[in-house]
Amino acid sequence: MNKAGVLIVDDENSLRSAIKMGLDKKYRVFEASNGSLALEKVLKEEIDVVLLDIRLPDTTGIKLLEKIRSLNKDASIIMLTADNTVRTAVKTMKLGAYDYLTKPFDMEDLNFAISKALEKKLLDGSSTAMSPQSFRESRKLLGSSKQMLCLLELIEQVAKSDSTVLITGQTGTGKELVARAIHQSSKRAKMPFVPVNCAGIPENLLESELFGHERGAFTGALERHIGKFELASGGTLFLDEVSSLPMMMQGKLLRSIQERSIERVGGEKQIKVDLRLIAATNSDLKKAVEDGSFREDLYYRLNVIPVSVPPLKEREGDIEELCLHFIKKFNRVFKKNIKGLSPKALQLLKSHDWPGNIRELENLMERLVVLGKGPLIEERALPFEISKDTTSMSLGQMENLSFKEAMSRFESELIEKAIRQSGGKKTLAAQKLGIHRNTLSKLEQKLKKK
Repeated sequence: MNKAGVLIVDDENSLRSAIKMGLDKKYRVFEASNGSLALEKVLKEEIDVVLLDIRLPDTTGIKLLEKIRSLNKDASIIMLTADNTVRTAVKTMKLGAYDYLTKPFDMEDLNFAISKALEKKLLDGSSTAMSPQSFRESRKLLGSSKQMLCLLELIEQVAKSDSTVLITGQTGTGKELVARAIHQSSKRAKMPFVPVNCAGIPENLLESELFGHERGAFTGALERHIGKFELASGGTLFLDEVSSLPMMMQGKLLRSIQERSIERVGGEKQIKVDLRLIAATNSDLKKAVEDGSFREDLYYRLNVIPVSVPPLKEREGDIEELCLHFIKKFNRVFKKNIKGLSPKALQLLKSHDWPGNIRELENLMERLVVLGKGPLIEERALPFEISKDTTSMSLGQMENLSFKEAMSRFESELIEKAIRQSGGKKTLAAQKLGIHRNTLSKLEQKLKKK
């Protein structure tokens, strides 16, 4: 697998060396002590993430940020700064920086920021504004089924306004991709898209993460921290898993939406924010309102424009396109040359219920490409939980059989399939079937006598 390229732009030799030492095993690391050398590296090397100091000997980080963006619009830029003012943070984010870290920082925080930037690069690519049609063509939202075409049309309509959107759908259906599509098709496309996983932030840190805090607001608050609301100002704030917000935070979120302003923890000043809010959940918020775990007034504030993302089991017509897309993607990553799927394997994939939706399908395609040896992914390569979804015996073929004969035929096919998929290894086949190796042997012998 090709390692991502990380460019460190800082005039402190000791800091560059320390960062390089911490990143060398995971990434291809390049260094530049000033702006001119940085631009040379950007032109010569394949750079995925730039760690950019705000102050350089021959230019400013903000000026260099704009130049790097013009040369490589797909590079994610993380600003390194000792200046933790609101103005600096917001300005760099609006100019296209993905994130910023205040010196001194921990390598753990830097590694996390880089991994999130690379994840964003994979999902989002460039932050350049694009039309809904361009977004379709960019293949981030895949599928030509009736359900997907309806969703794409709705995204086009929703993107024209600044109204709050509530995206609902099962886990793994691509709710964040839909939120990004709305943002990228809107007039705010050139401004920040700031995602927040509400379920992934400890309850005691939520308020600070969303609204920021002042220096000294609580034990350990050594510097002012800019919250996600301020960073998203001018752009879009995406609150994922909004149903997980505790009741106290629901009230504060409602107030911030109503007043279009926030107050940092430990602060006294109301700060105006201009942003579009998109929320998402895989839970039934109406039921949560009835249960008393979600505020009814907040629900109606969020559910101005509802957008429902269909589960993959309702998009059978998109399975082949999605599979080929992921095969192509993982061919590039793992240097493989898998051409596609056999007809039987494709049919089995179309018949599966996909409880994990697109995320489950993507993970499966990665595994199949990594382990694949032939030009096509065959039926025998599929995991048992998918191949057991159908058998070669149809209901029509069973009509003239007695119950005992039909069960015997089904049992025989199930055993044959398990052995075939296990490469003839009967111990492994027995494990897949959830029976003992001796039980499998007895069943084989019994079926041979019939």
